[in-house]
Amino acid sequence: MPKTRNLLKTDWQPDTVYFYQFKRPSFAPSVSPYCLKIESYLRGNNIKYETVFVTTERSSKGFVPFIELNGREYADSELILYELQKAFNVKDVEDVERAGALRGLMRTFDLEVFFITVSFISQLSKFEEVVGRSLQVPSLLSKLFAKYYKRRLGNRVKNSSIGSFSETERLQVLERNLIAAENVLGNRKYFGGDIFSVADAAIYGQIGAPYLFPASIPTSNFVREKCPNLERYIKDVTITFFSDIVTVL
Repeated sequence: MPKTRNLLKTDWQPDTVYFYQFKRPSFAPSVSPYCLKIESYLRGNNIKYETVFVTTERSSKGFVPFIELNGREYADSELILYELQKAFNVKDVEDVERAGALRGLMRTFDLEVFFITVSFISQLSKFEEVVGRSLQVPSLLSKLFAKYYKRRLGNRVKNSSIGSFSETERLQVLERNLIAAENVLGNRKYFGGDIFSVADAAIYGQIGAPYLFPASIPTSNFVREKCPNLERYIKDVTITFFSDIVTVL
């Protein structure tokens, strides 16, 4: 049961999702893979929602993104997706073996691939410039927020399961995970076949965000060089669901 708190949206409408996420950068729907995860699922399953862009606001769990739906708040992208699936009777992968495999893959991407990607992004010389610009706040504030996010991301990586890995070890793990996803996807439209599944949203968020990020990082570089199925998938999902935001790939 979600924690009770005062809603930010007090005049909410039934069965409308109020989606709280970071402000959009000019180059992508979001710099956050978890925001991209939620919004792609909303769009991919035609769920009615309104976006509320936030700078300092956080959920009762301290997270962004979060949603409010029918008078309740839901935080953490993992919990949000399953709540949306239940609330709107969204179909997911029915084959139990494939569903199980995709469950494992999505958690690998949400945890391991995320931290490896962040470990490289947070070391970019242009990190503060790119992230600061994406926040769309006054210049002084953007620099302060960017420095804060860089420090926070660095600490999260340090305390994660890959925190003690060398760069070579991180690259090896990243490439194995991307190749696994490349093979699982194959020539399917989505990981869920014809269904944009919970797993699709998670995996797309973790590979779509770095692919659209305007800097050279190992995650997107490896996809472009070695994973034609994943690159085709990223482009197709982005064009299909976000053509109003992303015009150049």
